[in-house]
Amino acid sequence: MRRLLLVSIIAGAWLVSTAGPGLAAPPSSTHHIQGTDAGLYISCPEFNVLFTATYEATFTDFLDGSGVVVRSTLHLQFTGTLSNASEPARSLPYQGTANFTWTADGQRATGPYVAWISGKPLLLETGIAIIDSSGDVILHGLWQDQLLCGLLT
Repeated sequence: MRRLLLVSIIAGAWLVSTAGPGLAAPPSSTHHIQGTDAGLYISCPEFNVLFTATYEATFTDFLDGSGVVVRSTLHLQFTGTLSNASEPARSLPYQGTANFTWTADGQRATGPYVAWISGKPLLLETGIAIIDSSGDVILHGLWQDQLLCGLLT
């Protein structure tokens, strides 16, 4: 969930910058971006796990008849590396996809994140994260933070 926060911040900033009177009659607008990002993935008891990633993102706004954004989506594909901040040589390649939806009721995020160990995939997280309009977070699915901490120890 924490790794979704950075993408949520980027996407939220984009949504704020594009919402409003500038959007008019089209039923939707789509915007594609590519980039790189890095930062904190999770905190383990003895160290932090950092990520670096390249990504491709597609934002789509769905408008009502008045041209007001009623729903926005983000589809994200990424590849990168997860590493132990204290011992950077301890690292794993990872990749994934994520889908975010924003409405007046809140945000939903889904998608698998996979790490690769000796050429074999290890599912780190999958499921759905729901952030309601009050900011409460509800997680459903698989979130393997403890396993990842053990692999990078």
